[in-house]
Amino acid sequence: MADDHRDPAGIRELIMNRVTRAALVGGLTVGVVAVRRMLRQMPKSLQEPKDRWLVLTVNKRQDEIAPHNTWPQPLADLGDEVEIELRQAPGNRGTEIAVREREPGQTGPGGTTSRIAGRTRTQDIRSALRRTKQLLETGEVLAVDPQPHGRRKPTPGGALIAAATNRAGREGVL
Repeated sequence: MADDHRDPAGIRELIMNRVTRAALVGGLTVGVVAVRRMLRQMPKSLQEPKDRWLVLTVNKRQDEIAPHNTWPQPLADLGDEVEIELRQAPGNRGTEIAVREREPGQTGPGGTTSRIAGRTRTQDIRSALRRTKQLLETGEVLAVDPQPHGRRKPTPGGALIAAATNRAGREGVL
């Protein structure tokens, strides 16, 4: 006798996969709506100040940082859209390099969206400061060779990890 009916375990697995996918999509949708609502209601006091200086300390004297009034290449690449100041670091421990935008970028929900997408001037400034510190203190901009990881299954979690990895060099504490 031939067995015509499907395997009950296979049907259960198929149903669980579809339910899991539906729950994940629903959860992501609810999360996006909640974040958008929260950003719209964010008080102005919590938004990034328009005149915020980004500062880092370099283990060099001021005259070694900008000889002949020329900035190191990463800072020079920022152009005239930023202000740059040099100050002596507290405790006579090198020099502080302070950078800020001349014209502040977008704030609020639109600015947050740009930040998540990795397209803000502040991220460019952070990256330039990090590369400048490396160049001044080691003589080169250090780069990490990408590690081969093979082909990943295209899952929502994998997409988040890939996005975070791709923009990891643009953020961080200075």
